[in-house]
Amino acid sequence: MDFTSHGAERIYDRTKMRPEDVLSIVSDGVGVDLGMSSNDGYRYFLFYSPPDGCTKIAVVSGDRACLVSVWEATYHIPSELKRVTKKMKHQARKMLQDYVFSKLKKSPKPA
Repeated sequence: MDFTSHGAERIYDRTKMRPEDVLSIVSDGVGVDLGMSSNDGYRYFLFYSPPDGCTKIAVVSGDRACLVSVWEATYHIPSELKRVTKKMKHQARKMLQDYVFSKLKKSPKPA
């Protein structure tokens, strides 16, 4: 996954995460899929940002090849998408925790 220049700016403006971490999370589907907008053709994912202590919305191209923007979870999203709920926020956080722990289990143990 890659990002547009606007996407990179939004990562820096709206999160405390490193761009490569955001791309890794989103490209691996570690978040709640809010759906695809028929108006703009973008797909929206709710993901958890540990340094910020909250969820964010990743706006990606329909083919999931490019991150276009990052929004606050409180932003108004297109009406045909799922509404962000407290349960979804908890789910996104749990998904990230599981993802990180699975990566740790796969990493080589120090000698």
